[in-house]
Amino acid sequence: MRPDILSDIFSRVGAARIWERVGQQSQVQLHFEENSPERVTKEARAKLNEFMDLRNKIAHPSGEMTWPGVDDAKGYIDFCEVLSSAIDGICQVWTSTLGKEPG
Repeated sequence: MRPDILSDIFSRVGAARIWERVGQQSQVQLHFEENSPERVTKEARAKLNEFMDLRNKIAHPSGEMTWPGVDDAKGYIDFCEVLSSAIDGICQVWTSTLGKEPG
C-alpha cells in the first residue's frame, strides 16, 4: 500500500496525520538512525514507495528484472516490521482515546 493510500484510509476513520506520527516513533527513528521526525517521516514514506515499486515490478514483470539481493530483502523485512509495529502502537493509542475530548 502506498503512503498516500495509507494516510487516506486512516483519515477516513478520523486518525489524521499518520505519517507525522510514524516519524515521531522512536523505533522508526532508530531504524533510520535519524532523530528529526520530519526527515524520518520523509524517509519512511520514500522507503515504502521504493518497496511498492519493487513489489509492482515483481507482480507485473515487463522485460528484464533485477531481483533484490538477500541484504536488500532483509532490509525491506526489517523496515516492514518496524513500520507495522509503529502503526500498531499508534492505533492502540488512537483507539484508547476514542470518544474522549481532546485536551
